[in-house]
Amino acid sequence: MSLKKIVALLVVGFMFSSAIAQDEVSVQNLKREGSLAYKEKKYDEALAKFEEAIKASAAAGEEDMAAVYKAGMASYKGKKCDKSIGFFNKLVEKNSKKCKAYSYLANIYKKQENRDMQLEVLKKGSEECVAQKGKFDKKLAKAYLKSGANMYNAGAKVQASVATLKTTDAKYIKAMDKANKEFKAAQTDLEQSYAINPKNKTLLKMLATVYTNLEMKSKAAKMEAELKAVTKK
Repeated sequence: MSLKKIVALLVVGFMFSSAIAQDEVSVQNLKREGSLAYKEKKYDEALAKFEEAIKASAAAGEEDMAAVYKAGMASYKGKKCDKSIGFFNKLVEKNSKKCKAYSYLANIYKKQENRDMQLEVLKKGSEECVAQKGKFDKKLAKAYLKSGANMYNAGAKVQASVATLKTTDAKYIKAMDKANKEFKAAQTDLEQSYAINPKNKTLLKMLATVYTNLEMKSKAAKMEAELKAVTKK
């Protein structure tokens, strides 16, 4: 290879290295500016800086996951749920701060009252984040309890509306059929919560009532016995 070609290659390599170094400096500066804005609770400004940092790092070859996380937090604090979901999902995909991402995703879906997605994310957190399994299980038990309680309360409301009617009354029979459908739906989620945390008094009371209404006498008796045991402690 001639000396000219060697020199040319060295120049190109130097220019390429310089460009990468400049891009890295640019990304770090943008992240620094974003962090300052975040500390001042200027979440929209912070998000804009972090998004620029993500674009700059992607242009240089690979997205900066620290910037993605910071963008997720800025959009979360700025109540831009759709954007934060996107950033946190990217962290999960890249296996970067995955467990924190699951935790924030669960919070977002809870606020949005998206039961199915909240439960799905918490289950993944429980399965994939061994060190934080207890934390995710606790949240999962609460989520199942809340979901089950909503259906239980719907059934109890219908049941209460016909409490003064005779059990042979057609209106009573129809209403109780509707109430029992709610209790049956509640049973599934309440049992899921019970599997994780069988010592919750509110849960035990609801399960006992559900089993009683669904004529599951042995299960109702078991819940009553467990409730008495927990109450004595």
